[in-house]
Amino acid sequence: MPTTGTYKIGGVVNYSTTAAVSVSMGAGVNPAFEVRRNGGDVLAQAKLPILNVNVALVLTLRTVLGSAAVPLDAEVQLNAGDVVGLHYNANGMTLALNVQDTNWSIHRIR
Repeated sequence: MPTTGTYKIGGVVNYSTTAAVSVSMGAGVNPAFEVRRNGGDVLAQAKLPILNVNVALVLTLRTVLGSAAVPLDAEVQLNAGDVVGLHYNANGMTLALNVQDTNWSIHRIR
């Protein structure tokens, strides 16, 4: 960042799975797109949409949608010299994603 201040981060990340969903994810698996400062600190997080189905005695399924547009919106404090980047955090999900048509921006507001 060129100067210290408050910044608005916004955008949309479009993704699709590279294969049909064939396994259920565990309860603690929550994949997300993250904006990180200097490679580590998570400034903003946008979790992928999860389908959670439980039909008694027939089907229990918790999985990411096959494709979606994931919105990202945050207001953060940044310092001069900070480097920010958009990253994918699988958080234990083994299904591969194809990320495409991603748009995001950062604007200083104060």
